[in-house]
Amino acid sequence: MNKPEKITIREVAARAGVSVMTVSRVLRNEPYVAEDKCQAVRAAIKELGYVPLQSARNLASSVPKAIGLLLPREAGDMSDKTGYEYLTALHLGALGVCQERNYALVLVKGQSERRVAEDLVGLVRSRQLGGFVVPAPATESPGLLNALARHAIPFSAVSPLRTDRAPLWVAADERPAVRAMTRHLIELGHRHIAFAGGGSARAGFERLEGFKEAHQLAHLPVSDRYLSLTGFGFDGGLESGRALLGLAKRPTAVVCANDDIAAGVLAVAHEKQLVLPAQLSVVGFDNSGLSRKTWPALTTIDLPVAAMAAQAVRQLIGTLESGGEAVAATALLPCLPTFRDSVAPPPRA
Repeated sequence: MNKPEKITIREVAARAGVSVMTVSRVLRNEPYVAEDKCQAVRAAIKELGYVPLQSARNLASSVPKAIGLLLPREAGDMSDKTGYEYLTALHLGALGVCQERNYALVLVKGQSERRVAEDLVGLVRSRQLGGFVVPAPATESPGLLNALARHAIPFSAVSPLRTDRAPLWVAADERPAVRAMTRHLIELGHRHIAFAGGGSARAGFERLEGFKEAHQLAHLPVSDRYLSLTGFGFDGGLESGRALLGLAKRPTAVVCANDDIAAGVLAVAHEKQLVLPAQLSVVGFDNSGLSRKTWPALTTIDLPVAAMAAQAVRQLIGTLESGGEAVAATALLPCLPTFRDSVAPPPRA
């Protein structure tokens, strides 16, 4: 007589209509599992005669109940405090899910690419941490992501430029958001629209491509003189503003890669005593606290930083609790517009 095949946790999950991770949590009597799902899992276990392996239980209970959030190395010396709001949103988004799942969240400060990779590998191998959330701009370091993958260190990347370098990743769907906002300007009548800021990061690339696509769809050319590809800070916005608003035929609208850049462009416009938004429309991206404090208040696009961090933590914990198998491996979150006072139809000729 053939020995009956052993029922697996995957068969239990399929019978109950839940994830493998949920079955694992029910077996460990963890909180925060809906009662109907608990009942479905227990019923499936009884129907199938499932007997969990003690080794699997031991493995699940041995997962370190702490994960690391890698801070960009720039965070240590931000004399102008640029980016603090981004870091705070990352922290709070990740912390909320960690508290729900009874995990500790540890902030890990990045140094050089080689040093931080060695440190992260060491923290996991010493069982201090189970894995990491790696947010942009650290995700722009191919050496770091390659080192984590090479050493089989679990991590989820937030906004990687290349998603093929991370088995787990979450990003914002920035390109269609900028495309729609630029199209809105075109529909208002603007035909001389500039783009300010950007760079080699995912955010800069995706936002610039959305700007270009809107022009292509409207059969409008994109003039090189209206592209000012500076950095992401306020100083970059000042530089872009002086270059663009100093043109003999200045643009009637400027789409900015983030709110800091937009604030710099607005500052230059005030220096030149332009009437805003009647003579110049300005759009930002991020929907940061700054966007409500400019004059005029800034029309912008929301970047769901906290939601991205939360989803990255869910991905990571799911992978840790499933024995290393990627769970909900990717996520692309929408970016919604926020309309304020910095946009109007172009001035009449």
